[in-house]
Amino acid sequence: MKLRHIYLFLLFLFGGIRVPFAQTITRLSNYPESWSTFGNMEPPMQDSIDDVLVLSSKPLFDHNELFGLRLQLLLSDVPHPRIEFEAEVCADSGFFYIESEIKNIAGETEWMITGNPVNELFHHLNTGSRFKKFSFELNKEYDYARTVGGKSVTLSIGIKGPGRFRLKHFALLSDKGVVTPEDRTRLFKADTAFEQAPYYNGSGTNALPASVTTEDLFILGKTWGFLKYYHPAIRSGSYNWDFELFRFLPRFLKSCTTRDQRNALLLEWVRSLGSFETRNAPQAAVAGSIKMYPDYGWIRKNELGPALYRTLMEVRNAKRTSTGYYSGHTPDDSTVSIPFNELAYPHLKYPDAGFRLLAVFRYWACLDHLYAYRYLLNNKDQQFRHSISRFRACKNEQDYDHAVKEAVAFLNSGHTILYDVYTAPAKMLGFYAENVAGKIVVTKVNEREKTIHRGDIIERINGIPVFTRINQYKGLLPAPRPAIFYREAVRALLFTDDSSTTFSIVRNGRPLTLSTQQYLTNGSEASQLLTPVDTSFMELNKHTAYLNLPVIPDSISFCSLFKKVRNYKNLVIDLRSYPVLSWDLIKKHFFNQPSAVFKATSVDPLTPGLFRFTESGLEISRQPDSDIYKGRIAVLTNAYTQSYAETLVMAFKKRPQTITVGQATAGANGNTFAVAFPGGYFTRMEGLGVYTLQKKETQRKGLVPDYRAAPAIRDIAEGRDVFIEKAVQLLNAP
Repeated sequence: MKLRHIYLFLLFLFGGIRVPFAQTITRLSNYPESWSTFGNMEPPMQDSIDDVLVLSSKPLFDHNELFGLRLQLLLSDVPHPRIEFEAEVCADSGFFYIESEIKNIAGETEWMITGNPVNELFHHLNTGSRFKKFSFELNKEYDYARTVGGKSVTLSIGIKGPGRFRLKHFALLSDKGVVTPEDRTRLFKADTAFEQAPYYNGSGTNALPASVTTEDLFILGKTWGFLKYYHPAIRSGSYNWDFELFRFLPRFLKSCTTRDQRNALLLEWVRSLGSFETRNAPQAAVAGSIKMYPDYGWIRKNELGPALYRTLMEVRNAKRTSTGYYSGHTPDDSTVSIPFNELAYPHLKYPDAGFRLLAVFRYWACLDHLYAYRYLLNNKDQQFRHSISRFRACKNEQDYDHAVKEAVAFLNSGHTILYDVYTAPAKMLGFYAENVAGKIVVTKVNEREKTIHRGDIIERINGIPVFTRINQYKGLLPAPRPAIFYREAVRALLFTDDSSTTFSIVRNGRPLTLSTQQYLTNGSEASQLLTPVDTSFMELNKHTAYLNLPVIPDSISFCSLFKKVRNYKNLVIDLRSYPVLSWDLIKKHFFNQPSAVFKATSVDPLTPGLFRFTESGLEISRQPDSDIYKGRIAVLTNAYTQSYAETLVMAFKKRPQTITVGQATAGANGNTFAVAFPGGYFTRMEGLGVYTLQKKETQRKGLVPDYRAAPAIRDIAEGRDVFIEKAVQLLNAP
């Protein structure tokens, strides 16, 4: 069984398997060459469709993933600009938005977003094979000729989630007629670098000489990542930074025999990027406003030498824009700075030595500059050195696969799932199991699985002791504490490439050996196994109702159910899986006391690695009393209560007459972004930190319930839900 398959099971938890799409973008002579992609797309390729730009998305993670094209336009002498284009959209939703860099009264840079918000312009538009014409005026409140003053304006257009988008007859118009797109664009040199260099199929570096030490590569990797997010020339898209590493490597590997030679090579490389303006020293931070400072500890004069040290300090103080070619905000989330234009090179299943260095350098650059919980990582730089050695020593695809998994596991977050979307997911067994009191126990069974029963204790799989199978995942799964490790490792046991699986089990005290050929390949069936209760509503007694938020699909269903539960004295709300209902809908019916829910941190876009506390997240506003549930509530939690579900738990804990019952939550919260590894791997890490209003930690620890509940094996076999029973007991107590 390939270990990468187990991570795809998490897609069942967070919305089901997505079917991959191929991605192509036509680059024709009559279209601007500065179209660039975002959403972890692969490089543009010629398509056979004439005069049409084609974008098909790979829905790697969830329906909120954005895929699109970005075009920069210069509007300094374009009066009353207007965009016109024709589009064919085969997707659930699409978007079109404009952002421009302007100056506020204080002279600070801000971003102005104009036009329709994400999802409105193309919302639920499925044109099939038909094109529809769109015309879009830029914000009339701004005189672009005066306000922008020659700076670029960025147009972003694309889709959310799986689907296809095709664009033709794109034009920028003004009162004087059509403005030729080619004449009004600023070319990102990095966008076309893959066409001009031989590096897309190989770095040209197949081995790393022993004379180059791990410490030399560590300093190279730190410098490469620092320049990627700090140097103005690289942030502006003047360089394809992947390929610049490959250009630099041969000379570095050949000449780097001493520390002084290494530093001289790096100094020459940095200076070759050109000069830049420096900015004034930032204002002193407000007391308590900064959670985490950038990590400049590796930039030491005694290690790098005076000249390289001084030059890197100048780069640190360089004048930068808030959004760069390799990082910036998405149109629907201004809180997280995410990587842009990162290629996954899926055709390189076993990358050469240069690409393997790129893999570990890229991952650690994101970790150093964009990861909200960097401070939780023990011995981070030592682990970077270890990963360099692991990636350097890889001799085949399996070695590389394990090196990637070890690097991802280091973050110890339930969000850091590893995906390989270019390998089909394995079959899943027709049941789910959990670690209960030190035994691997079947907790839920698909209706088509007739061999395995709920409450069965699994002792062997295909003759191998179950805990031997589990222990093989140690060090390869991101797990901050034992409960999360067993959650992930037991999931791994549910996938197989076998046509038949044999189990040694104990049922009602009797040992049995059974075989099954029943497997699941449907994402919805698999996700049902992760939900303890299938129904969305139950009457538990005449005073108490049950509402299962994770299985309620939409607002219409919720509003219908709310009419049923609002008159009950007590309500049990199940959050033991991932809900899809929006915060706006939930707060409307359960909260009426103004309050903040949590504190958040996000990266300073001008100083990567610096994380500040932002405005409190998910504000609760006063709602009409007629819409509010006024009874007592018990919220059910366990180790599968993660991310948005944990945020909802934090919100409910602010509500009067509310208790939490069950087990500690996962401890993985905060908005995430994707990181691509060469070879077609993707993972995620948090770009937004989430804390209690007192700024206390929740990451890795989870939220501890007010009252604990844990099932015994006998409870599972009898079909009892002790979480619900405990909640009913507490709610109905005098």
